[in-house]
Amino acid sequence: MKNKRKLKKIALLSEFVSLEQEEVDEQAQQYAAEFNIDFKKELEFLEIIKGAAPKKEEEEVHEVEVSKDKPSNVTKTLHKKLVKLTHPDLNPEREEDFKEIQRAYEERDTATLIRLAAEENIDVEVDEEELFQIENKLIEKKNSLGDKKETCQWVWCQSDKNEELKAHIRYLLGIDEGTFQNWLVSK
Repeated sequence: MKNKRKLKKIALLSEFVSLEQEEVDEQAQQYAAEFNIDFKKELEFLEIIKGAAPKKEEEEVHEVEVSKDKPSNVTKTLHKKLVKLTHPDLNPEREEDFKEIQRAYEERDTATLIRLAAEENIDVEVDEEELFQIENKLIEKKNSLGDKKETCQWVWCQSDKNEELKAHIRYLLGIDEGTFQNWLVSK
């Protein structure tokens, strides 16, 4: 009974983290565009001075990370059961579900597989130690979303966009204020 409750908590936490990830990614993309407009001159200056502007967040490629770790028995079992229900050859209308399952399997995201299995009423057998590890990975993932909210772009777009903050962000970008101001005048 204790494991069932823990599995349910993991499934719910997985759903929450997944929704939070979508929300943060959408907001980060919007903030990146806004930041690039507001810091257009600074980015142009960096490109000239350093030969290349810092990598902009919206240009980052978010590829699926295929884990090199061997999948756990739970991961393999859940994957197999879920694929039987959603494979496009058997259920063409469930192709998106199948893709989500494949992504979770490739990333060794057991928590997502547990959530999807719960949605399909598939029983899951997981020992206490593995449940603990799965929950910790979810918490780490949730915490990493908080890190995104501490980027210059995020802070800038959440602020009142005052000049003092803009100068501080220039400093964080490695822009010497005097050199930058001289460049602006000569431009």
